[in-house]
Amino acid sequence: GFSANALTHKMLKLYREAGFDNASSHSGRRSFATNCIRNGVDIVSLKTLMNHSSIQQTSEYVATNEDMLKKAVMGV
Repeated sequence: GFSANALTHKMLKLYREAGFDNASSHSGRRSFATNCIRNGVDIVSLKTLMNHSSIQQTSEYVATNEDMLKKAVMGV
């Protein structure tokens, strides 16, 4: 086993070795959440995948942009 802190340090090391100097374990989680939503995963399922206690918490990880918003309303 390993602690959350040990995993965080391992992720930082991996990101640095890959050339991502400003990345963190949370930036990886934010990218994962945003990509899931962009690919049609519903927020309730994403909440479970991210092991969050609320949809509000999950929504804070999802980034939106103008293209995503346009795509969302085009099907209405």
